[in-house]
Amino acid sequence: MAEAVAAASIRSLQPPSASVAGEAKLATSSTGSLLGSVTVHSVDKKASLYLPKGTGVLDSAGNPLPAIHIGEVTTLPAVPRRIHL
Repeated sequence: MAEAVAAASIRSLQPPSASVAGEAKLATSSTGSLLGSVTVHSVDKKASLYLPKGTGVLDSAGNPLPAIHIGEVTTLPAVPRRIHL
């Protein structure tokens, strides 16, 4: 019985999967691994990003990211020269 209570307590510390629009705050371990799955959608719902639990989310200096944002693209990049339309 005590083991079941301890296991339930540990599970309650883990964040549930989240699905949010625009920007998501990220719950990470000290090493930058996500503690729960996250799906971020653009506000217009034209793009989405799914990050499963355990994914490493680090900045260029190796620090855990506090959040992730999907913003609107206002200017598209040029088509690469090797691509012929």
